Amino acid sequence: IDVEITVKEGNAGYIDEIRFHNFTDDEVDELTEKLMTKEYSFWFSWLTNQGIYYKDVYRQDEHMVLTFLQNKGYLDARVTSDVMKNKKKNKVI
Repeated sequence: IDVEITVKEGNAGYIDEIRFHNFTDDEVDELTEKLMTKEYSFWFSWLTNQGIYYKDVYRQDEHMVLTFLQNKGYLDARVTSDVMKNKKKNKVI
């Protein structure tokens, strides 16, 4: 069996905004604290590397949100997410 893995690397994007829909403010606060992906901050991101889009970290966050929902009793929950590129600012939003 042969396995071939192709990786295409591109420019790292900055996370401009993270939005949650259909959650209470308390749930958004709790989820935001647990997320590994953070929004980009001009003042701190250069030091902490927070706010930079990493696909593997993003996928872990999707799984964390699903686990959060299942722990709240939503056993059939699904997580859908979109990553969009803001062409004007060259940022991932």
